Amino acid sequence: GFKKSGVDVIIADEEDICREAAVFALKRFGFSRVHEVFSTYEALQKVTSLQDGDSCVPIIVLIDSLLSGNGLMCGRQLCDLYRQTELMREPFLVYASSRRFNPQSIDQTCFHFAVSKTFESSKFEHCYGLCQYWWRQGGGQPGKVYLQMDGIQISR
Repeated sequence: GFKKSGVDVIIADEEDICREAAVFALKRFGFSRVHEVFSTYEALQKVTSLQDGDSCVPIIVLIDSLLSGNGLMCGRQLCDLYRQTELMREPFLVYASSRRFNPQSIDQTCFHFAVSKTFESSKFEHCYGLCQYWWRQGGGQPGKVYLQMDGIQISR
């Protein structure tokens, strides 16, 4: 496995206040390496730049559903990155939405996991546990390792 201190977390969100809330919650949860980006382009750049070095710890990427107009596009482009290059540090792609949604409806070919933007520790715990499990199973782009999406209920 890997420790929280070794994980880089990228928050891709255009809204300052949402990024600040996410940074605060992630640091409180124990992630110390948190990066903020504003666009799909920056998210791709950041994942690429974090490949330098000898670490193979995955990178968690929290993508706002409305990023650059459509968070799904960001997920798709990060998936393309998997196909184009061999990533030493694979991105674990998390769809983050402030609206209520059905986890089953999230495109599981673009994302490993989906979470509501209430950022409770229990959600991070679940996400972090799934990320560890996915990594132990060999990682890979969304859909390669089956991840149970149930039980991620959006708080009413």
